[in-house]
Order: sequence, then structure tokens, then C-alpha cells
Amino acid sequence: MKYIACIFLKEEAKMRERSPMNGVDYHTLFSGLEYINEYLQKGINDFLVFGSTQNKSVDHACTTGLIKNFIKSAKDRFGDDVVIYADVGLSPYSEDGHSTVMNDGEIKKKKSYELAS
Repeated sequence: MKYIACIFLKEEAKMRERSPMNGVDYHTLFSGLEYINEYLQKGINDFLVFGSTQNKSVDHACTTGLIKNFIKSAKDRFGDDVVIYADVGLSPYSEDGHSTVMNDGEIKKKKSYELAS
């Protein structure tokens, strides 16, 4: 059985901090990378990344957001030693809460796929 460690990132966090979930911390980019390093030492190399932000901007999420930067930093630092899974839904970053780009009540599939990738 393969174990996947969860990492909860919080864009507004200044340092690793407790979340409302018992035994779960919110991480910054740097504390999240240290978390990966700790788990690599235990033989765990698969990670599922969740993000939280107050910045409700899809453009921000896709260009300078924490999740995007975290994944790039983790791959740059650990290379193929880690496997990163991430929720690519846009709902945490959109004003309307939708996981897709909407325009006049219609889903813009091409733009949604482009931003999610």
C-alpha cells in the first residue's frame, strides 16, 4: 500500500501554524518543503497538496500563487524523488466559487483547461 502525505498550504501564513483540524498544520512554501524533506527521510515520497488563500483571483493562482510556486519549488529541490498531486479546481481562487471559468452563465472549457494545467 502506498501512503500519500497531505500538505495544507496557506498563502497568508507567515510561518507554520496550526489549522482548525486536529493534528494538521498549515504550511508556508518553506515549511512545506521541510515537511516533504521530513517525510522523504521516512520513505514517503507522494504528496497531495491543498491550498488556502484569501486572494480570490484565478490569474494570481495561475501566475504567482502559492500552490504553483510550491509545486515548482518542490520539483526543483527534490526532482523525481517526489510525486506531487494537487487539486487543480479553480474554486478556491474564483470570486463565484466555480471550479471553471464562467462567462454569461456558460462554462468556458478551453480557458478552464488552460488555467487548470
